[in-house]
Amino acid sequence: MSGEVFFSSTLGSILGSLLSGFVLIPYVGISMSMYAMGVLVVLVGVAGRYNKTSFKRLDILFYLVVIGALSIPLLDVKESEVLAGGGKVLFSKDGLYEKVMVVDTVLSGQPARLLRQDRSFSSGIQLPTGDLLFPYTLYYKLYNFFHDPATLTHALVLGAGTGTVAKEINKEYRGIVVDVVDIEPILFNLAHEYFMVPEVDSIREYVADGRQFLRINEQQYELIFGDMYSSLYSLPFQVMTKEYCELLYSRLTDGGVYVGNYISSLDTLPPSLLGSIVATFSEVFDSVYIFAMESPELSGPQNIVLVATKGTKVPKLTKTALANTNDRTIRSFLKYFVELEDIFPTLSQYDVFTDDLAPVEFHSMELLRKATL
Repeated sequence: MSGEVFFSSTLGSILGSLLSGFVLIPYVGISMSMYAMGVLVVLVGVAGRYNKTSFKRLDILFYLVVIGALSIPLLDVKESEVLAGGGKVLFSKDGLYEKVMVVDTVLSGQPARLLRQDRSFSSGIQLPTGDLLFPYTLYYKLYNFFHDPATLTHALVLGAGTGTVAKEINKEYRGIVVDVVDIEPILFNLAHEYFMVPEVDSIREYVADGRQFLRINEQQYELIFGDMYSSLYSLPFQVMTKEYCELLYSRLTDGGVYVGNYISSLDTLPPSLLGSIVATFSEVFDSVYIFAMESPELSGPQNIVLVATKGTKVPKLTKTALANTNDRTIRSFLKYFVELEDIFPTLSQYDVFTDDLAPVEFHSMELLRKATL
């Protein structure tokens, strides 16, 4: 009997893992899968109880309560609308890696369309123009500070989101090729259907892990824009390490520019997530700069744009240089610029993330813990 129980348990674990990953989640969805499994477990229990003894009144009452509880998901409870924060849900579905929603709402009096991935709104556009909504997405324009825009021929966007960064780069720099990479397949169709991203040959879409794409693709890029997150504050550790930075560096042309978005804080007390990010990039890149998207005076979590350049002949990014640039958009970045020397006079006290040791989750949890104090 022990052998049969152990065999059944092992077989159930194997089937449960394979069916969940390859059948239920991709084709049925998480909510309905959980509901179906709950009903199945209750039915198995009912069958076992019925085979042993006859039903009593208490049994009938118990099973009525259980069936009633399991019927709650069938009621008209619009989970998507609750998650949307009152916005109008245009699309909601479980992707391969996350729950994906498209929501129309109003932000600061401006109609907007947002992409929600699990717990966070990751990207969006202004309506009806389709212009970029979040300020950090404009920082690809810093390429124009370092180089003549006409020199940009190939750009790479790691983390597609709504696809609008790739769309804007493709629109602003005529005749270039933009490669867009994301591990979630459903996002590319949503970009075309809901976020006004055209289907053109100059925007090439790849379903892949960002680091794996860089490893197997030997194309050289003048500009790489990175915005990859698992969910909310969760950063994939494999795109945070020194080895990853070396891979990024190798895929940039001489003078190439990397622009990345990171949610962190300007807190300098170790362990500091931003301190470790800057220390890791500084190990590889020739110059590193940061911009605080809400305010350089804010100590709590906010979007941090990190800019890193390859080569020693690239112009230096300073407050004076930003103030004197002819580009009005780039000049507006000045008030968000943070002098690294002011907040990180030395980087030796911060962890450098490596493939062998990358406590990214620990640093992220410390960021959240400090934010709640």
